[in-house]
Amino acid sequence: MGIYPQGRKIQHRYADELAGVDWAAFERLFAEHYRQLGYRVEHSGTGASHARYDGGIDIKLYRDDEYIVVQCKHWNALQVTHNYVHELIGVMHTQHASGAILITSGEFSTAALEAAAQCAAIILVDGAEVRRTFETSLPTLVPAPPLLPEVPFPLARAAARPRHRASSDFAPMIIAGSIVAAVLVLALAYMGLQDTPESASRLVREAHPVAMPRPANVAATAGALAADALDAQARNTYKAMRLPNFHRPVDHEAARAALRNLPGVGTTTWIDSQNLLVLVSGQELRSNRMIDDVCMALDPLGDTMGVVVNVQDVMAKTSEAADVLSRNCKLQGNERAMFQVKR
Repeated sequence: MGIYPQGRKIQHRYADELAGVDWAAFERLFAEHYRQLGYRVEHSGTGASHARYDGGIDIKLYRDDEYIVVQCKHWNALQVTHNYVHELIGVMHTQHASGAILITSGEFSTAALEAAAQCAAIILVDGAEVRRTFETSLPTLVPAPPLLPEVPFPLARAAARPRHRASSDFAPMIIAGSIVAAVLVLALAYMGLQDTPESASRLVREAHPVAMPRPANVAATAGALAADALDAQARNTYKAMRLPNFHRPVDHEAARAALRNLPGVGTTTWIDSQNLLVLVSGQELRSNRMIDDVCMALDPLGDTMGVVVNVQDVMAKTSEAADVLSRNCKLQGNERAMFQVKR
């Protein structure tokens, strides 16, 4: 992934063929490796399913009485810390697996190695061992299937049961038609700007009254302005419809990493694909200000219209104080985005 948790930099950074593959290919590489070793392989990670979160398991291995869970970390900048060792041990027990393997293309921290030494059922495989495994050459990597937006759970559940109102069948078509119409209008406006230099010059003068571009740059400037307007229109359309942008989902693992050092935040857990549970210690931290801080930290990672932050005080002494405070990152109060269900 592009976002790493806070940790120590690796001591030796590789610059070879393995370092150049993406994280999805890294998962597929080991899925095929274990398949050749005779395991029945279930590739359940995000590199296979394109889901936003893999539940802590990238690959499941079955052979005779063995059931092994595998997590892959294609990290070339920072060491994999002990947190991920403990998390995989927890997943192993939850899954009633007989063993666990944590693989990285880089290095493990000293604390991670010590944590693994306390549990005989977990094996750590670092970048050096990975490269010894594939010391001849990397096998040909089959390209991943094209990335498709994840179907929200409420929509998938609705599709599974018969519907009796014909009008609801056309709702997705109406939404798509509205977006396409907006794009076509702005595209025609952009073409008009290209065909009429006078209009383009007037638009540029209004946008930049001080520094007028040379005539040769007018068309390019007008094109950039039209593209910005198109992007702004798309954002406004998504917001007005309360529709999360499924092309810019917030990656769950990156989100937890981004929140790890946020002041006041204890443990963070994804309840489902859209609801993030944030545990805090103290009523003063169970607040809309905390939700704002969490949303601000997540904003660079994707469209937070698809995220509902749920804050709970683990130190609460009454049932009322233990209630969860919830809010969509981009909406007010109890409002929810399209397809989001209030928990």
